[in-house]
Amino acid sequence: MSFIKKHIILILSLIGLMCPIVGMLLIDYYYYSSVISWFVGLGFIIMAEFVVLSRPDKEKTVSKSHIKNQV
Repeated sequence: MSFIKKHIILILSLIGLMCPIVGMLLIDYYYYSSVISWFVGLGFIIMAEFVVLSRPDKEKTVSKSHIKNQV
């Protein structure tokens, strides 16, 4: 579980980049699979961006606590 927590951004980004490729391979089975896969891939990229924005920045928290200790 800790592996997933550490590498969730990489995992979501790779899935997002692979979705259009899979959609192109499935176009023989369903005509709109490429369009759907582009939207799904975009969704994964947006989820990765939300994870990046929601994580606290370690440098900012360290610098704030360091400043408080100096005063």
